Amino acid sequence: MTDYPVLDFSAAMDRVDNDTALFFELIDMFFSDYDSTMAKLEKAVLTADCAEIEAVSHAMKSALGNLGGMAAYQAACELEMAGSKSQEALIERAFKAFQTAVAEFKIAVEQKRS
Repeated sequence: MTDYPVLDFSAAMDRVDNDTALFFELIDMFFSDYDSTMAKLEKAVLTADCAEIEAVSHAMKSALGNLGGMAAYQAACELEMAGSKSQEALIERAFKAFQTAVAEFKIAVEQKRS
């Protein structure tokens, strides 16, 4: 298994033309919607709504990839794939891995901010 960086800050900076203020503005936008998005995703996991799991995971994956959260991006990929294939046995584990990866990403981002 390949290890992915929690935060690929260099890649994220490339995406925002080295504009640190813009990067942190995008981070703030991502996390301002995070709780409601995660509540939607958690409900989908609890009800085994595979289409919703796939859709929400896909959106989160895209945002995290653009923000340099590569470990969380990979976790979102795995959750999206489990949803797309209706692999209910894998969904809960993938969801927990995703939550952990995003929490680690948030810590890494806050360390860069300070």
